[in-house]
Amino acid sequence: MRSKILVSLILGLVLPACTASPTSPQPDPAAATEASPVPQTRYLAPVQPDDPGLGGSAPLVTVVVFSDYACPPCARTWKVLDHLLEDHGDDLRVIARSLTMPGFGDGERAAEAALAAGAQGQFWPMHRRLFGAPLDRATLKAHAEALGLDVPRFLEDLDLGTFSGPRVRHRREAVELGIYFGPVALVNGRPVVGFRDERAW
Repeated sequence: MRSKILVSLILGLVLPACTASPTSPQPDPAAATEASPVPQTRYLAPVQPDDPGLGGSAPLVTVVVFSDYACPPCARTWKVLDHLLEDHGDDLRVIARSLTMPGFGDGERAAEAALAAGAQGQFWPMHRRLFGAPLDRATLKAHAEALGLDVPRFLEDLDLGTFSGPRVRHRREAVELGIYFGPVALVNGRPVVGFRDERAW
């Protein structure tokens, strides 16, 4: 039942945000905030030791974000989250989860590229480079070079699918929660669906 509730939120809010053209009229975030009460239902998304995270180690608020590198509202959401991390310091922790679309090879490769960079201590610099950029292999290689990664190791990880397991696990977890499109954030388990500005957060 809880998954069905979250599916209805996704279809009602996220799908239009991710599929709208840049010239399509966008809803007023302030109006959306006033019309949408804080959900009381909480969803469990356990944080794993190897999850990429930013912020405090014992925070008051943990945000688990399901997002896709090919999704413009996801990119905008991460910019807001970076500002919130600056404002709230160790009281906040943000965890990244990839939400790839099945069959979209570039998106899947980009998610694995972030994890491969993470294996070399560079998840977040790669994460930030991927939004709004081409997601082809040549561009990913250029990002790896710019970050000073061990490029042969990075490319081998991509070619062998070394990080396909975590990517698929993230996708499976999202689907089990009823999440099919991003961005969706679980704030101490409560869903924030679609892009929201800092005032709404």
